[in-house]
Amino acid sequence: MWGRTRMGQTIGTGQRAGAAARWVLLCGLAAVTCWSGCAPGVGQIAYESRAPDNAQVCVMKADGSGLVNLTRDPNLNDTNPVWSPDGKKIAVVSVRPWPRGRAEPPSAPGVPSVPPSDLCVLSTDGTRRTTVLADVSAYLEPRWSPDGKSIAFLAAPERLPSLYVVNADGTGLRPLADKETQTQGQPCWSPDGTKIAYLGLYRQNYGIQMSSATGAHLATVADNLGPIGEIAWSPDGARLALTSRRRGSDLLSVVSADGWEQTNLTPGGTSGPVHNLAWSPDGTRIAFAAQPQGGGPMDVYLVNAAGGGLKNLTNDPAQDAEPAWSPDGNRIALGSERDGNQEIYLMNADGSGVTRLTHSPAADTRPLWSPDGSSILFSSRPDNAEIFVVPAGGSNKTRLSKAPAWDWSPEWSPDGTRMAFVSRRDGNLEIYSMKADGSEQTNLTRSPGADHSPRWSPDGNKIAFISLRGGNPDLWTMNPDGSSQKQVTRDLGRLSDPTWSPDGGKLAFVAQRQRDTEIYLINADGSGASNVSRNPGPDESPCWSPDGKKIAFRSVRGTKDGIYLVNADGSEGRYLSESEGPNGAPNWSPDGRRIVFVSSREGTPQIYSVGAEGKGDTKLTEGGGTQPVWSPNGKSIAFVSYRDGNAEVYVMTAGGGRQRNVSQSPAQDGHPRWRPSAQGARKR
Repeated sequence: MWGRTRMGQTIGTGQRAGAAARWVLLCGLAAVTCWSGCAPGVGQIAYESRAPDNAQVCVMKADGSGLVNLTRDPNLNDTNPVWSPDGKKIAVVSVRPWPRGRAEPPSAPGVPSVPPSDLCVLSTDGTRRTTVLADVSAYLEPRWSPDGKSIAFLAAPERLPSLYVVNADGTGLRPLADKETQTQGQPCWSPDGTKIAYLGLYRQNYGIQMSSATGAHLATVADNLGPIGEIAWSPDGARLALTSRRRGSDLLSVVSADGWEQTNLTPGGTSGPVHNLAWSPDGTRIAFAAQPQGGGPMDVYLVNAAGGGLKNLTNDPAQDAEPAWSPDGNRIALGSERDGNQEIYLMNADGSGVTRLTHSPAADTRPLWSPDGSSILFSSRPDNAEIFVVPAGGSNKTRLSKAPAWDWSPEWSPDGTRMAFVSRRDGNLEIYSMKADGSEQTNLTRSPGADHSPRWSPDGNKIAFISLRGGNPDLWTMNPDGSSQKQVTRDLGRLSDPTWSPDGGKLAFVAQRQRDTEIYLINADGSGASNVSRNPGPDESPCWSPDGKKIAFRSVRGTKDGIYLVNADGSEGRYLSESEGPNGAPNWSPDGRRIVFVSSREGTPQIYSVGAEGKGDTKLTEGGGTQPVWSPNGKSIAFVSYRDGNAEVYVMTAGGGRQRNVSQSPAQDGHPRWRPSAQGARKR
């Protein structure tokens, strides 16, 4: 039915080096996005933050510190984050926009047209993304089973919504509802994992449908309460809270799991629909959002689950919603607009002690506590990304792109006179080119599908890139002026991370097929494709040695995770460095003697260096670091760090000394690229 894929997060990409360079190119995000090291299981609050062009998932500690952006891909909208029961993973729905020029498929009556989506699982530090199911068109929240082994979700593979369950590793996909049941959503596991409640019609009987975890229909509950909006199990699994509308009133009720006992908790009704049902951990109270009597924006309320004690906790003229209990039941996280923007707040369970946790220009929503209660997951939508250039000394930063849409992923031409970059300014992901001073910005690709990941050939005569114009991400090449666009690969899977061999004769790239990612090589003319990693685990971030004889990449083999080295023909593979934490982003020194890379072996991503023979594994940073890139003369390394509270570009010596912030901006800066010198260009 759907392809299944697994993919680890690529932390950075390789960059060829020539002679000395003085300028660093970077991409700045005018928003709060962060990749600081928050170790899994330390306890976090998750939330969703939205801006007009993008949605992202973030985590932070319960006091608002330690903000980490888990999903910073501008091509995706990552939404609906849900913690796994053990607090070590987060499920999200990753939505891709309809490619420009591609008509949306027709929908069934009353069913919204759903863009292509993936069901993904993220690590809690943001270093790893696993695609559990590709192209599922999932559009309601995924729900983990209590044992963390399965995920239930609503999807529309054939334009009609259906309820499915899949194992967390992507196997065992199965429909939950039988042919006699019309699913309408809201899957909700019982606390013991043996049953799933959801909204739907069973033999034309509307209500809460109860099925076993294997899909057998058990019962229809609350079929006499009118249209039902939301449902939520009590912690002990004996009751269900639900919202409904009956005789013109919006109600909050509790019904026993067998359907025999029903209690209306809001006898007078509310001024509008009831949302965001949240049981207290001890099952005695329910928090929810609703309009106060008389109308107006929503407030967060609290009511006893047995009836009575209804209380408006927020009573604020601005909108308050999305209550989420801390695991100890003493505090409630919520989303509020009381300071003029949607932010995450924290208050005591009685409504006192309201504290603002996030300070973002984006809309921060859907707070979710980690199981241990010390941090919060959320989503964020940054506003914009622009391209800047700054001298390596850190002064006189210049903004090169000024489009209202995102511009990012800049790559210098080998002679340093131009750069290719990705932009959304025409409503679609396209590859642009501009001069080093920012002038002559030109759309090179002009295709109906998304184009991204531009890479210049060593002689500067070609640009390789990934294009979805044929429906699948394939490798293409073109001339620097956009002419002679040619497809290089076909039917090798979902491709990413292309990189040219030093002689320009071959391209290495990552190919994702089913649940496997491999490193492939192909001749620049499209012939001779070969798998050089040959490993059932994740392989990513290929980087050529300067002499073109070897390729370093991140590889997970069994219990080992590290930087792996193979000959260019795939032979004589071995680990240069390995550790328990995720590793990635290898980058060769210009003389080929050392490789810098990123490792989270101690929890926080740091930059390390290792000799090309696997000796001298050395830690270079203490304050965190990602995306390391050698300067062309091999004396310096540019990298990204969050040590000053937001993402900044730093430069250090090859041995890790004299680390200094060269971007110094309130925005999120990343993707540093050294400018090739004129001397380096002549040597080519």
